Amino acid sequence: MPSGRTFALGIVSAVFRETHGPFNAESIMTVKTAQLPADSALMALRTPGDFLDCYSTENGRKGLTVSSAISLAFTNNAPWIRGLMAIRTMLVAPFGLKTGDAYKVLPVVEGESLVGKKVSIFTVFSHEEDEIIIGEDDKHLDFRISLSHKAGIWYIATWVKPHNIGGHIYLRAILPFHKLISRLSVAKLEAE
Repeated sequence: MPSGRTFALGIVSAVFRETHGPFNAESIMTVKTAQLPADSALMALRTPGDFLDCYSTENGRKGLTVSSAISLAFTNNAPWIRGLMAIRTMLVAPFGLKTGDAYKVLPVVEGESLVGKKVSIFTVFSHEEDEIIIGEDDKHLDFRISLSHKAGIWYIATWVKPHNIGGHIYLRAILPFHKLISRLSVAKLEAE
């Protein structure tokens, strides 16, 4: 009988292969929990009580820029992710929380600033050569996602500041999905 970890890797591998093409089950194991680089723009937002996590890979695709990586990581998501987003939209819309077009693909023009544009459902807040910050501000919480490439390592980090009990409940509810989707987003940046 396979261990829980082997079973989970098999499921992730099958889902990824069906939705993103060939995938080596062990490659998700190269995605590591990481410390957010000290020079990340997210560090300026962080205050006690905020949520912050970070994942990284040292096995990034050659020639990838943060502009092209942001589209690669956050668009063309698996059908099960799109399904989760549709369920989220149905559940939060009655409460007046923000929803958006999770299928929008951002056309990337190298050298052009993406600030103010949308990547999937997220607004681009900051665009530097080595880091892009996307996210949203809403009634229940504010969040930012950093995609950065520093010293040859790709990072995806998420910062969340809940505003009220609804924000804390929402964060707790989505956290297991967030962790899996974050790891898969980093895995999309890995060399094939």
